[in-house]
Amino acid sequence: MTNALLLWQHVIAACGPCFTTPSFQLWQRLMHGWVLCPGRRTVTRIITMGDPLHQHAHDAYHRLLRAGKWSMAQLWKHLAEAVVGTLCKEGDILLDVDDTLFQDRAKGGG
Repeated sequence: MTNALLLWQHVIAACGPCFTTPSFQLWQRLMHGWVLCPGRRTVTRIITMGDPLHQHAHDAYHRLLRAGKWSMAQLWKHLAEAVVGTLCKEGDILLDVDDTLFQDRAKGGG
């Protein structure tokens, strides 16, 4: 197995605590499908790439995204910790941040 694949699996596995076991299986398939999906990434196209053998009902993926018992904030926390812990084991982390959508309250932006 390549190093990149092992790193990907580590990052994905780190998000397991955000989901129930069945939901995590669906989410993993969605993430794999997202990476493999060429062109425009719609949920339907991502499902096709992530679950080519149709092992789960199509609407199960939509239900997970629409009404699943998981927290986006918790997911981002686990993803960030896994990515930083995996890719930046030592040293500084340099980030480029786009604050285009940030509203400066001091200037009356919101």
